[in-house]
Amino acid sequence: MNSFIRKGKVDLSKYLPEYLVKDSIFSAMLKAESQGHELQRADMEKLLEQFFVETATDALENWETFLGIDVNKNLRNEDRRNRILAKIKGTQTVTINFMTRLVNTYIADGKAEVADLPKDYAIKIYYHGGQVTDYGKLHHAIKTYIPAHIGYKLSTITRVKRQLHCSARIREHNVIKIKTRTDASTSVQPGTLHVKMKIIHSYSQIKIRGGIN
Repeated sequence: MNSFIRKGKVDLSKYLPEYLVKDSIFSAMLKAESQGHELQRADMEKLLEQFFVETATDALENWETFLGIDVNKNLRNEDRRNRILAKIKGTQTVTINFMTRLVNTYIADGKAEVADLPKDYAIKIYYHGGQVTDYGKLHHAIKTYIPAHIGYKLSTITRVKRQLHCSARIREHNVIKIKTRTDASTSVQPGTLHVKMKIIHSYSQIKIRGGIN
């Protein structure tokens, strides 16, 4: 796209006879002129790059403003270019990878995952709780790029690393089952009753009769 601008560093001495370079004054002049031309070449190349989304850097904000996209300079230039291209070309260019990068621009830890659910005509977005920086902008961004016939669902996940330490005391034992007869009966056989007695106290009863005069 910018093939008409030279890529190599400018050196004017290549276009002049060699004997001129041997002169110290002329050589110094050529060096100064070459540096000036090199600065102009670099500026022209950088300016030309701004006219194409794939190479734009400083002009990305102009592209975003023109297309009505939120300007977020904290994003990588690559992600900003992808958002611009998706807006220009329409939803046909939206992929799971693109949606993942888009969603993660509003996720603090950048670890959100997007799952494709083709049977349900939807995508499901998994993210750690408390990591969404702006729910409003997140929903707006998703609705901007996702195809109209595709739905989406946000799902909070929690992933933790835990170590579980267990201890146990093993004991060996045998279980013995004893079956009893269900027709058991109780009977008392006649016998002799032995009684043992001991007198622990003896007394006599005396009756006294009297009167009062």
